[in-house]
Amino acid sequence: MRRIARASMLLAAASAGCHVLGLVKEMLIAGQFGISRAMDAFYAALAVPHALNNILLSAFGAVFIPAYVRHALLGNEAADRVAAAALRRLGLILALAAAALFAGAPLVIGLGFRGLPPDGAGEAVRILKVVAFTMVLSGAAGALSGVLNARAHFFWPAVSPVLVTLVSIVFIVLGAQRMGVMALAWGLGAGLLAQCLVLAAAARREGFRPAFLDARGEPAVREMTAGALLLIVGIVAAQGNVLVDSVMASYLAPGSLAALSYAAKLVMVPLVVFTGSLATAAFPHFSKQAAGGRIAELKEALAASIRMAGFVFLPLTVALVILARPLIALLFQRGAFDREAAELTSAILACYAPQMFFCTVSILLVRVHLALDERAVMVKVAFAGVGMNVAFNLLFIRLIDPPAAGLALSTSLVQCIASWLFYLPLARRIGALHAQDLLPALLRTACASAAMAAAILAASAAAGARGAGPVACLAVSAAAGAVVFPAAARLLGSTELDGLARLARDACRLRRPGGSR
Repeated sequence: MRRIARASMLLAAASAGCHVLGLVKEMLIAGQFGISRAMDAFYAALAVPHALNNILLSAFGAVFIPAYVRHALLGNEAADRVAAAALRRLGLILALAAAALFAGAPLVIGLGFRGLPPDGAGEAVRILKVVAFTMVLSGAAGALSGVLNARAHFFWPAVSPVLVTLVSIVFIVLGAQRMGVMALAWGLGAGLLAQCLVLAAAARREGFRPAFLDARGEPAVREMTAGALLLIVGIVAAQGNVLVDSVMASYLAPGSLAALSYAAKLVMVPLVVFTGSLATAAFPHFSKQAAGGRIAELKEALAASIRMAGFVFLPLTVALVILARPLIALLFQRGAFDREAAELTSAILACYAPQMFFCTVSILLVRVHLALDERAVMVKVAFAGVGMNVAFNLLFIRLIDPPAAGLALSTSLVQCIASWLFYLPLARRIGALHAQDLLPALLRTACASAAMAAAILAASAAAGARGAGPVACLAVSAAAGAVVFPAAARLLGSTELDGLARLARDACRLRRPGGSR
């Protein structure tokens, strides 16, 4: 677990830096475009290629890393042959998918997003024809990241997305007035190209020498493809939730789809920084523990990861629910992003926040299922999730005002149920996790989070009574929470705080990216 956590700390630090810059980009976008119909069109156009990329790259990473680790036991040359064959096949699939999206853009938007007005639909078609081909670049970046992660080199995959953000910012600043939202599409493509070049150079420095014309890796890739088919079905169902939310949001009030996207990106920052880093670092170790039959070690590592996830996300959820409105105002409420947009986005953010812990648990459990070669569970849970999501969406958009917040609350509830659906079959396979360690740790964290909530509310009320402005109230409230939570956690006997501090010190001693191994 210590090796996983040290790698996770490095990844989280790098990813946090990238996402701070990402927030700057989102602030620029919000100020320039707000939650206009043009932004609804942009996110509608992005939904399908984004879903396809997630499907293919998630399946690729899930089957590639265990296969690469197994072949690496025979030497890097054998593993690189498999990687070259896998990259060749993935590139062909993505190129064909991009060409199909380009040719069928009017049909995709016309059938999938009928809620858009005619001018918005036309804009979405134009954007889709550009972003369709970013799938190839995004796929190449994801595949190269998979190669580096499989070699336990995590640094460049974690920091390279900053190039996409930087290039996008340049396009927004220089081209938004002249190009409109098309500046976002072209900036995305140029940034992904820069990311691919950096990752290719990093992989080459690590000794990756793919022979793309060497067919000796094909048998292993055929085996990977067969193993991925069932997995892809499950991922398709899981991505169906994202598409369902986007399509339903296009029928709601103008700006609903854009507001959902702004709030989702804020929630994704801690999820990518912490959860993505933890899962990326843990998966190779889970695979080795499962392959070696070291089930007790696997259970211990999983339980420790869940405890740490709770320690991070339970208080963060409480803070986001309470402070959603002033946080959105501070980050986005300027220019085209007016008070009404801030009210809508903050309501959605408060409903999205509860998913963070459950999403992290689900991701960790999925990694263990994959390490144990249990893919059928993913398919079953994914299809159940789609059904639940549609049902809860239809219910909550009628019960909750604004209706777009109902879509967000549905997502959180589905994630909660899904985490249990992933856990129960795993417990039958390897035995229950040690509840005497896990449950008390989560309960201590929950109690400390409750104390933090009281402190935030009291500090906010006191600051407001003294006439403090929104920024000052937010700063005082956040500071109160930041002081009270660790103090309460320590009084309750939580050990996770010391663990985080120790891991941070360890990570600072690692001077090179390869030191995360």
